[in-house]
Amino acid sequence: MTVEVIADKDKLQARVIVVSGLVAAVDSGQIILNVGAKNGVKVGDQLNVERVTKEIKDPATGQVLRRLSTPVGVVKVTDVDDVSSVCTAVSGAGFKTGDAVKTVTQ
Repeated sequence: MTVEVIADKDKLQARVIVVSGLVAAVDSGQIILNVGAKNGVKVGDQLNVERVTKEIKDPATGQVLRRLSTPVGVVKVTDVDDVSSVCTAVSGAGFKTGDAVKTVTQ
């Protein structure tokens, strides 16, 4: 059995989960996110926090084409349930409800 698994190692693919969510609340140094285990968040994950500073809209349709954002900091997940997660700040400050969180890309 073990030999087969090793022989098939080329068939295994790394699954990259990209998390995208929002800061739901900031309370006593804890940052609560609206994404959790169902979105692939795990304890120990680090996420970038960004604040949307401007929305570029299509003048014809009013649809948002692009959101410009500035980095706020990085948070680390300390607790996760199905639909939310609790984080602490690794860097940055001034996190606010509505800030966007995204997977730290290497």
